[in-house]
Amino acid sequence: MQYIVSLGAGEEQVFGIKTAISSGLKVIAFDIKECDYNIVKPDIFYQVSIHEKEKIAEILKQYDICGVLPSPVGRNITTVGYLNDYFGLKGPSFYACDTCSDKLKNNQYLEKINLPFPKIYDIDNIVFPALLKPRFGSGSRNVQVVYNKKEFEDIYNSYDNSYGEYLIQEYIQGVEYGCDIILRDGNIDLINIRSKQLTQEPFRQETAYMMPADISHTDFNIIKNTLSAYILNLNVQDAVFNADIILSDDKAYIIDISPRAAGLNIISKFVVLCYGFNIYEYYINILLNKPNKPVTIPKDKYALLEYITYENITINKTVDIKKLREKYNILYIESNIMEGTFMGKIVNSFDVLKRGYYIIESNSLDELSKRNNDILNELTGGNNESIRY
Repeated sequence: MQYIVSLGAGEEQVFGIKTAISSGLKVIAFDIKECDYNIVKPDIFYQVSIHEKEKIAEILKQYDICGVLPSPVGRNITTVGYLNDYFGLKGPSFYACDTCSDKLKNNQYLEKINLPFPKIYDIDNIVFPALLKPRFGSGSRNVQVVYNKKEFEDIYNSYDNSYGEYLIQEYIQGVEYGCDIILRDGNIDLINIRSKQLTQEPFRQETAYMMPADISHTDFNIIKNTLSAYILNLNVQDAVFNADIILSDDKAYIIDISPRAAGLNIISKFVVLCYGFNIYEYYINILLNKPNKPVTIPKDKYALLEYITYENITINKTVDIKKLREKYNILYIESNIMEGTFMGKIVNSFDVLKRGYYIIESNSLDELSKRNNDILNELTGGNNESIRY
């Protein structure tokens, strides 16, 4: 029996673990926290921090492992690369994982291979507006646009060291997209481009996704060519990637990229429900040298994942979620709102996630937009002022 490794045994890993088990593999999971078997049931569990690369490798020597699930967030992805190199497995190398998950190294790599990149400023030579962000992954927390020196100093001095070193980066203004990429035998397939809805500056938190993005053939090729150049120069043969791209002045800026599957709600709900495509299943087939069916993206259907991201209002009604789902043909909904709750300003991804979200689809962008606004208005008791799509 072959085993696959999950670095983490929490909510973010549940979907990948369940997919692996349904594919006939046994799962060995590692996590610093005790495993909650009510939400996930790996076959073997070790209470070991996923930062302890060498210790994990020593434990895994006794098992016949076929690969590592591409689910760790931020710098934790480097353990995936370490294990792949150590055991000679398919998947991203340590170099690829290290380059992608370190925003300073990522910028240096972009410059080296002649791709567009946002400048990184010295603290004494900032051109405003600028973007202040952690060097390593933070789940979009503590990412903020700053407009002048005094504002920068006030914000910078207020940060603790929760996310380590901070970078001061050129603020690239343009339209932002999310991308899912599959690499097999050195061949790249850009399977999905999502457009994003963001909060107003200065925090720029993601609040909605629409797929496929309504972009021109030219813009699609700009994004694909940029991502292809980036990934192929990493000398990786097999992997999945997700990336955030900003299109500006006919250039694609890779502002974030990682050899892992995209966020949990996107991969386990949004893409699966609307496209019938499980990227973990596809990746496991790559690891096992099994064939995959071609990924087909319907061109006449639009899908929207909308977080319930109203701000600075008090909810004045209780919503019957079951009736709402039936009335608006909602594919999936999670709502954590309660009557009488005051919902404040959105400043980080936690503020977005805790409100809940829903997924809808339509053959028409206009109909999708109208239905979305109707749903938001019902959820907020008519207080919603954030009109989208």
